[in-house]
Amino acid sequence: MTKRSQSRLQKPPAGTGGKVALAGAAGVPGREPPGTAPAGRPHRRGEPAAPDSPSVLIVDGHRAANFSEYTPALIGMIYNRLSASASGLYRSRFGVGISEWRVVGLLAAQPGLAAWRVSEITGMDKAAVSRAVASLDAAGLLDHDVLETDGRRKTWRLSARGHRLHEQILDLALAREKILMSGISRREIEKFNAIARRMLANLPLLEESQTRKDAARRNAAAAKKKRGRKQ
Repeated sequence: MTKRSQSRLQKPPAGTGGKVALAGAAGVPGREPPGTAPAGRPHRRGEPAAPDSPSVLIVDGHRAANFSEYTPALIGMIYNRLSASASGLYRSRFGVGISEWRVVGLLAAQPGLAAWRVSEITGMDKAAVSRAVASLDAAGLLDHDVLETDGRRKTWRLSARGHRLHEQILDLALAREKILMSGISRREIEKFNAIARRMLANLPLLEESQTRKDAARRNAAAAKKKRGRKQ
């Protein structure tokens, strides 16, 4: 973090009494976050440690997420607002919501996908994908093929009507993207997209880590219960 970003003050959240310190201020004499140990003095029990990440700030002596620097929060806020506005717009103009549009957009780029694969690529819940596919199929926007190895399974592609709808929504989606990226250079966008793809690639590591932690907690609980029975 640069000296400029370290010294930048944030507007105190409501109800904090103005006692807010940015992460990164710790360690600079005379600028320690309120309630944290000054530089050079040992940390005392009950005193919050100085934040070591720009994603954390100190509010009234307690750690809190710094929403202007915490990357998942920024991504979540962008996603939520984009999805909400797009869903209402697409539904009013074209009769489909954001879930249906994601399925349509993916099948335009990768025709012949099964519903489970659509869910895997988009990260959408399987039930949401199933509902979207059923809705699009009923509206005549999809065609399907039945797998020879399993007559119950289908792969999906856009119908001629589905392609026409896709073209209409794509024009609007690209116009919205242009507004969203206003003031951002092509080079910055390419760099951001590269970082986003790396974060996507890291998601399985996050999921695996959580799975291991959940398993460890279950095993510990089972072992504790077993010891209790023996006693």
